[in-house]
Amino acid sequence: MIQIARRDVELLAQSRTKARYKDLSPDQHQAYRTIHTALEQLGQVAVTTLGSPQDFAAKVTSGFSVQGGVRGYLPKDLWFGAYNRRNLAAFVGMPQVFAIVSGQGVEVGFAATIHPKDFYNKTTKLKIRKAAPQIFAALPPPGSAQAETLTQALARSNRSWLFRRKTRLGPGVADFTDLDAWLSFLGSAEGANWARGSISRYIGLEELDQTNFEVVVQEVATLFAPWMHLVVPLADQASDLLSRESTEELDLSMPLLTTEEVVRPALEEFLSRFSAIRGSIPFGRHAELWPLMERLQTGLAALPPLQAHPQVKVSWSLGAGVWATVPWMALMDERETSSTQRGLYAVFLFPQDMSGVYLTLNQGVTEVVQQHRRSAGRQELAARARRARAMVPSLAEADFRLDDSIDLQTTSLAGHRLRAQYHCPQILPRGRRAFRP
Repeated sequence: MIQIARRDVELLAQSRTKARYKDLSPDQHQAYRTIHTALEQLGQVAVTTLGSPQDFAAKVTSGFSVQGGVRGYLPKDLWFGAYNRRNLAAFVGMPQVFAIVSGQGVEVGFAATIHPKDFYNKTTKLKIRKAAPQIFAALPPPGSAQAETLTQALARSNRSWLFRRKTRLGPGVADFTDLDAWLSFLGSAEGANWARGSISRYIGLEELDQTNFEVVVQEVATLFAPWMHLVVPLADQASDLLSRESTEELDLSMPLLTTEEVVRPALEEFLSRFSAIRGSIPFGRHAELWPLMERLQTGLAALPPLQAHPQVKVSWSLGAGVWATVPWMALMDERETSSTQRGLYAVFLFPQDMSGVYLTLNQGVTEVVQQHRRSAGRQELAARARRARAMVPSLAEADFRLDDSIDLQTTSLAGHRLRAQYHCPQILPRGRRAFRP
């Protein structure tokens, strides 16, 4: 019986607030070792179930060692991918039967391709993008006998299979209603350009300790074995394929944990903890919240756009004397303002119910109201907002809404904003990732 324990996955999630592998606690290091070992074993289970080591192979988190992480840094997640050896060159080791362990649980399934952006090596990125249309063309077409057979097999498994545009989406996220819709998308020009797609299911945290992952991987490999044998290069596609013995091993390295992956878990932790603390403890320098906000502040300041503009400073507030109804973290350009009471600045606003976080282009209210009084101040704020929106119409293409439709679950004069909403727990802007995993 091969297990991946809930406690180990929780330790994996907690480690995301650290930038370097050496900074992990002993328990976190042990969790990485335990999960990595389990994935090595599960990769071999997949290979055996698919056929034999002569025909199939498995990779685990490339470049990762239990002693030093990935060149001293954290991997984004831990994984194995089993593939047909015939596909190593022309199809870049795709498709794969896979398992990915992250702080959300374990995702298992079938990946027609893994998206090029999920790889570290630039050559591999280019090869996957070039191979994706050929891989998708080799898949059974929608409505075919092979597609119907798999549809029935998935239904008989009595599992919640999700037909998705890519791996590493949150639990429960499905982009297509069924297998035929998924295959139709991959076979389209849009699908070829998109260059990825997967069928998967999640084993959530609450299920982990009761799950025998050897059985899970055997089931997944059995379901998709016919397609793992079927989807191989044609003779002309494989013309550059060297002998198995001399073929250069595919670099399946994933990107390292970046500064963005430090920011995201800190945001998620704040969203999950602040309401309870605000409702039960008097305002003050909280032993957990202050270090958390400082990590978030440091992580944001280290992002490349802010590194390129050192005049932009990050500040935050959880309240003054009492807990804030709407906590915030602001990015202020010193050439424009050094205070949230005046000028324009970007700010993360956390609604009162902590249901997500808004990234807004905001304007200071206090000085305007002091100068114009309340009623005239509202009119002046609205006029300034209209002028600001006219200057940045391109923000609409990045999913910002150039209107006042923001609900912070409270009342405020500060409603004249340009914003993009990020929903927890995945922190997604209108269906897409805010901080890419």
